[in-house]
Amino acid sequence: MWCSSQVPMKIALVKAMKNVVCPLFNFGQHLLAHKLTHVVQQQVQAQLERELIPQELRSSANVREMKPDELQARYDLIVQTMKQFNTSTPDYKELEVEMQRIVNELARRQALKGGRTFGDTEVAKMKEYFIKNATSANPKSCIACMNDAMRLLLGDPQQKTGSEVEKNHGQIAAIRPCRQRAGH
Repeated sequence: MWCSSQVPMKIALVKAMKNVVCPLFNFGQHLLAHKLTHVVQQQVQAQLERELIPQELRSSANVREMKPDELQARYDLIVQTMKQFNTSTPDYKELEVEMQRIVNELARRQALKGGRTFGDTEVAKMKEYFIKNATSANPKSCIACMNDAMRLLLGDPQQKTGSEVEKNHGQIAAIRPCRQRAGH
């Protein structure tokens, strides 16, 4: 169905096609005008939806540096903005990616707070160790390397590993509050 604002567009497209040679000239003109109109409508719709995106969401944010209330506000704004879209467009997909980055960051912070993951310092330390192992003349197996990395993080070269993973996790959880209080 054509709305009144589309009638001039259809007439202009039909007039533009008057020099096209087609066996069923009138039918061909109208069909081509109809298809071109759909293309224009999709482009206009995408432009209108792009304009729905607030300026602060038009670029990706460094979620690691945002405060919790800033993350929540950005998340809420993304959800509110996405509700205005009628179709999935590249802009909509970019908002989905940004929303997932926020969700991942909030989950990462929650895990750190609960002592269920390592912080940036520990990750950097392990990465350095893994690279050193991988580039050595005689690299250790993955399991041996991981066990050594746990000993390194815990600061205990005699730390038992392997079947005592739960014990290691308990020690990490016990150390974490001390490090947090010490400002690490």
